Amino acid sequence: ISVSPPRPRLHRNHKQSTENSHDAETMSKCMNIRFFIQISAEFSIGKSR
Repeated sequence: ISVSPPRPRLHRNHKQSTENSHDAETMSKCMNIRFFIQISAEFSIGKSR
C-alpha cells in the first residue's frame, strides 16, 4: 500500500485566511453603509414630522 505524502496546506490556508479577512472587511463596510442609510432614513422621517 503506497501512502501519498500529505499535501502542504500552508499556501491554501494562507489564501483562505486572506479571503476571510477580505470578506470581514467587506461585511463591515456593508454594515456601515446600512447603518448610515438607516440613520439617515430615521433622521429624514423625524425631520418630516
